[in-house]
Amino acid sequence: MNMLRDLRVPPGGRGEAKDRITELEAERDAMKPWALLGKKCFNESRGSEQRDVDGEVLQDAAIALGLFEYVMVGEPCGDRCYCEDYFGRDEWPVQCLRLSALGKEMP
Repeated sequence: MNMLRDLRVPPGGRGEAKDRITELEAERDAMKPWALLGKKCFNESRGSEQRDVDGEVLQDAAIALGLFEYVMVGEPCGDRCYCEDYFGRDEWPVQCLRLSALGKEMP
């Protein structure tokens, strides 16, 4: 996205233009974790003979970027609960990996 091209001085003048710049900067900043994750995927694929990406590497990167977080749960969250497949009934409560608030905000 070219911020200068997308910026048009609105009829209200400079005040509204400054607000639009602030809005565009916020959008840019919100995309930074995704850009860093994409870069991590690219670098990981270049370091592999199969040119693939290890899911654990992606998961760790997403956690480090604040896109995923662990949540302690006391029971399965529904019919499609993956934690239920990995943990026996006697092992609950467990840590469940979920999208963080930041991850939910991403487009």
